Amino acid sequence: MSSAAPLHLLVVTVTKHGPAEYSWSLVRSAGSCGPADCVVESSERFADYDQAMDEGFEALEKLRR
Repeated sequence: MSSAAPLHLLVVTVTKHGPAEYSWSLVRSAGSCGPADCVVESSERFADYDQAMDEGFEALEKLRR
């Protein structure tokens, strides 16, 4: 029997810093038991949650290429 490599999760998270101030980050985790680490985060703040999430997904797509 061969052992498979552990599955890593890569997720987009949005953080609210204040009124109309949101940022995104891409976080990698080895699952619920392992530690999570930030792969990349936005250098700018966005006016709303949806805009930050869209920009985060765009960054995730760039990593796939």
